[in-house]
Amino acid sequence: MKDFVVSHFKVSGITGAYGGLGYSISKKFASAGFSLALIGRDIRKLEYLRSVTNKLSSNMKVVPVKCDVRNGTDIRNAVSLIEKSFGKIDILINNAGIRIEASAENMNLSEWKDVIDTNLTGTFLMTKYALPLLKKAKNAVIINISSVRGLYGGKNLSAYSASKFGVIGFSQSLAEELKYNGIKVYSICPAAMDTEMIKNVKHNIPQEKLIQPDKMADIIYNIATNSKEPTRTTFTMIGRQTEILKKIEERKNYKIIQWE
Repeated sequence: MKDFVVSHFKVSGITGAYGGLGYSISKKFASAGFSLALIGRDIRKLEYLRSVTNKLSSNMKVVPVKCDVRNGTDIRNAVSLIEKSFGKIDILINNAGIRIEASAENMNLSEWKDVIDTNLTGTFLMTKYALPLLKKAKNAVIINISSVRGLYGGKNLSAYSASKFGVIGFSQSLAEELKYNGIKVYSICPAAMDTEMIKNVKHNIPQEKLIQPDKMADIIYNIATNSKEPTRTTFTMIGRQTEILKKIEERKNYKIIQWE
């Protein structure tokens, strides 16, 4: 590999890098010549992903970063490693997420906290500690992965929907805070994707309607690198699942009361 010069490289930090969508995102950015901070809990899977991405481009550097996004100390250590390796982050993709299905009555506090801490608090903590490195980059971008379940709730998805609603709200607030720093913030709400997460839950979505992770990664890459949309934009990706449009419209359920 050629000598690595930080200032000449674009760097993407990706949480949940080795699973489902994260795997596809990592490959896409590697193919485009981005250097990568691959962030996740399983170092063996990260090392494997490094070997995969290294084959896609010789003009980049890949650093596996073992980190549990639920743990603030882990994240501080991860960001320190990224700083030593790259000195900056151009694009941060908060993708780490889990889904537990249970009614509010039957879900225990540990399960609730696991979902909220991974999907929402993890997004906050990673962003918080990565901001100094994002500010060192020119025209940095933060992309937070929410879900269509962040637009409307569903049965037995109280924790998951709460976390994904929260990701959208966090993204919009963060965008207002950072718009004068030249950092754009977007949230993305995919419909069901063809990943292990959807395979592990009950659903009646035909296989041909599931969004392919590689296609989703292409869209995320285009948003991140051609960031022409206004900051705080929320993108809803439904693919062929057009029935979702009606659900989103029907389930807004917002009423405005204004005092005279």
